[in-house]
Amino acid sequence: MIKLDSQDLKDRIVEENKIRDILLNLKMHSIKDRGEYYSCGMPDGDNKSSTIIYKDTLYVDAYTRDIKDEFGGSDIISLVMFIRKEYFSVAIKWICEICEFDYYGRDYEKPSFLSILDEIYEMNESGNVNSEDVPLRPIDEKVLSYY
Repeated sequence: MIKLDSQDLKDRIVEENKIRDILLNLKMHSIKDRGEYYSCGMPDGDNKSSTIIYKDTLYVDAYTRDIKDEFGGSDIISLVMFIRKEYFSVAIKWICEICEFDYYGRDYEKPSFLSILDEIYEMNESGNVNSEDVPLRPIDEKVLSYY
């Protein structure tokens, strides 16, 4: 069974507007909706706007802490990892529990506009699309000169 991947999880958090739920369960304080982002304070801090979470990307800008994960990312998942002092997979599972999402993604149906990707994948797997059938064309010299 395939688990919900991090990008699907973040997309779902944005779609279902679950950012505030996560922040409340992290014990963040002074949570304010500022339109395009939320501002709040760290659970053990006194600065009421030390942390910014952007609603569309879930990027987190923590002014008073270095919450970047091992890959240099700074998003809602790395915020959970930092505050709860947990590994990536445990943080994902915790977020799923807080947001009432199935960790295995069984309760999530991809938006219809993304279903075309599944169809393309299935066509490729079934052999209906063969990359050898499409003739290769040389790239124009002018284009190559840009590189």
